Amino acid sequence: MLLRYLVSFAVIALFALGFAQPGFCQAPADTHANARTKAIYAFIVRLKTRPNKRILSGQNVNVRGNAHITNDDELLRDLKKRVGHIPALIGADYNDSGNYGRANEVLQRYAESEGCFVSVCGGLRNPGIAQGDFAGLLPGGAQRGAWVEEMDMLAEQLRYFQDRGTTVLFRPFHEMNGSWCWYYAKDPETFRKAWIDLFDYYTRVKGCTT
Repeated sequence: MLLRYLVSFAVIALFALGFAQPGFCQAPADTHANARTKAIYAFIVRLKTRPNKRILSGQNVNVRGNAHITNDDELLRDLKKRVGHIPALIGADYNDSGNYGRANEVLQRYAESEGCFVSVCGGLRNPGIAQGDFAGLLPGGAQRGAWVEEMDMLAEQLRYFQDRGTTVLFRPFHEMNGSWCWYYAKDPETFRKAWIDLFDYYTRVKGCTT
């Protein structure tokens, strides 16, 4: 019930999810996060201190189109039938979704009906840099204009949830240690700068915040 209460009316936030590292943040990186969003963050942080029930199960729905909507719904319904619950966390990989609108609708529906956390990852296409060359994405970089267009496009997808009062755990560069990703991080310092730039652009310029 606590999970459902926390998620139902919270708004979008970009979280610093470095829980596995010593000295991780005790509060959301977004200083404008409201009380409900801070409560969700605190709930996740405190999981490891609980004597039991410290794991949130999740399922990536990977919605692409009509057929996948049916199949993914069937999977979640079957899980509920077998164990009595929907996974606490449901998500979609925007890199695998050709139709953001359908993915968003499915995620939003489960957030409203089941109180699930919503997670999305990916969705930012390569604006023309060599693999891992993040310097081109930063202000003044050769691909900055194309990168801003990519960020703007994805911001609209994230705002879909914000407009409906749903928190999103957003992972823009998931699997960044995999050489199959265009954002495979070869230089940690420029990767860090690109991450901070993305966070600042979304929260301060695009208003993807609480």
